[in-house]
Amino acid sequence: MDIKWQRNAVRMLRRIANTGAPTIPCAAFIPQKRIVERGEAVSPLCRCSPESLGVSSEYIEKFLDVLERDRDVNPHTLMIIRNSRVIFEGAFEGYSLDIPHITHSACKSITALAIGIMVDEGLISEDTKIVDILGDKMSSVAQIRLKDMELRHLLTMSSGVSFNDVGLATCEDWAEAFLDSRLKFAPGEAFMYNSMNSYMLSYIVKRVTDEGLSEFLDKRLFSYMGIKDYYWERCPRGIEKGGWGLYMLTEDLGKLGLLVLNKGMYGGKQLVSREWIEKMTTAHMSAPPSTGEYDYGLHTWRHRGAQGFIFNGMFGQNVFGFPQTDTVVVLTAGNNEFFQSTPCYKHVNAFFSKKYWSDGIVEDKWAYESLRKRGDTLKRKRDYLIANPTSKNMESEDVRAFFNGKRYEIKGGESASLMPLVIQAMSNNYTPGLREIGFEAVDGGLSISFKEGMRTHVLPLSQGSVEYTSLNFSGDEYKVSVMGRFTFNENDDPVLMIKCNFCETSSTRDIKLVFFKDSADVYLSETPGYGLFENGRSAIDGVMPGGKMVKLILEKADMESITKRTREVFEPHLVGTLKK
Repeated sequence: MDIKWQRNAVRMLRRIANTGAPTIPCAAFIPQKRIVERGEAVSPLCRCSPESLGVSSEYIEKFLDVLERDRDVNPHTLMIIRNSRVIFEGAFEGYSLDIPHITHSACKSITALAIGIMVDEGLISEDTKIVDILGDKMSSVAQIRLKDMELRHLLTMSSGVSFNDVGLATCEDWAEAFLDSRLKFAPGEAFMYNSMNSYMLSYIVKRVTDEGLSEFLDKRLFSYMGIKDYYWERCPRGIEKGGWGLYMLTEDLGKLGLLVLNKGMYGGKQLVSREWIEKMTTAHMSAPPSTGEYDYGLHTWRHRGAQGFIFNGMFGQNVFGFPQTDTVVVLTAGNNEFFQSTPCYKHVNAFFSKKYWSDGIVEDKWAYESLRKRGDTLKRKRDYLIANPTSKNMESEDVRAFFNGKRYEIKGGESASLMPLVIQAMSNNYTPGLREIGFEAVDGGLSISFKEGMRTHVLPLSQGSVEYTSLNFSGDEYKVSVMGRFTFNENDDPVLMIKCNFCETSSTRDIKLVFFKDSADVYLSETPGYGLFENGRSAIDGVMPGGKMVKLILEKADMESITKRTREVFEPHLVGTLKK
């Protein structure tokens, strides 16, 4: 089994790297992504001014200044909770607190809460043998190989199983692939981050309770906490992914952070035992320094300096908990990071891990109103949107006339797409390639269309303002926000800059079009994207299955050639010919 999925994984990487042809997946794509609309708020958290809890609004604004200035941090939404009350909330330009956001691996901690409830109910225990639960799904050889594996080994990322999420796009029965895979070391012997451990926990919830992870948590946790507007992706067999694939509102993530911060208590009720929460937030395995300043508990990270815990997901999805200051900080983002490698963690720790309030702070309605307004208009410095003196309004008649009706046939777009490659790879949903880009003047503004295969995706464009729409890629639906700017380059060539945020996800597609008489250069890039290759190599070494192998390959390879090919994959340069 290991040789098969590893061979298929290499085959998939080669297909992705071949920019001259559409990417064909090894396993069948199953559409499931849907847009979750926020309904009426249920049991919302209380709001108050920072000053009412001894915190100055200016202090929060200083924190926002740091986030907005840091080029390595690309924040989407932010919520700061102290003493169980929200003292700040905001969404950065193109994002919304009313749109559920992908959590990536941050949802692993939520899966651990479900396991904790099962332990509290006496259904399983930490030392339950996996073979005792799933023995009927194992071969006789697997039963012998996995005889010492316990539930705790899945929770602490120490199972030693080599099959990982890289192989998911190569098979349909994930549990079988996991159980048939070889061990890199004896269970409990070392730390090796593997999201398949989390999937197996979700699988065990279903096997033991006959309820899926969502149904199980709805009945015992979410309904009481007012958490209802969420969506959890499933595997081809219909089991929630457990370690990723959860879309949830920023406020609801804050509620779950409070649950853990308050030792399983929420709304005056003990929903999860204090004993389990303490085990979750205690470090059980040492993580390599390359992952950041945290060690691993039970599907939760613990700061080595005792500065609290985090639910952590790649690309900057985090729920920070600081028991010593009674603070929870929720931050979603689109950073070029796998673990905790950006300055974001130092910023949050610096501002909220130690006492940041004072008894001498009094209410300041002007400062609080300024902070509230800023929460509605958060922005990062985005050079691509800074207009030069020759910029024109996109709604102006001459600009609309310049674009209206033009169609460009794309050359070299066989593997290019409006959908970011990161989303394609994570959803196993590869598009047939970009064939044509067109423009229409509509409703006093502009729209741009991208023809991929038989489907055409249309984006509304307004000069400098945010427009929202939805896109459908082979049955998967995504809500996007679009910002555009028409300007000129140093050669006085017309330039159109577009930022398309897939605002439920961590990904953004950037598009730059430079127009000439009968053609246009098309530059695509994405965030997170090429920076992952630059920043992520050290993080995966020794942490994830195959990490050492990747390092060895890179050490022996022609790095200049690999770097060039990687940039071509994430940042393709296409040419469009004006159709007459």
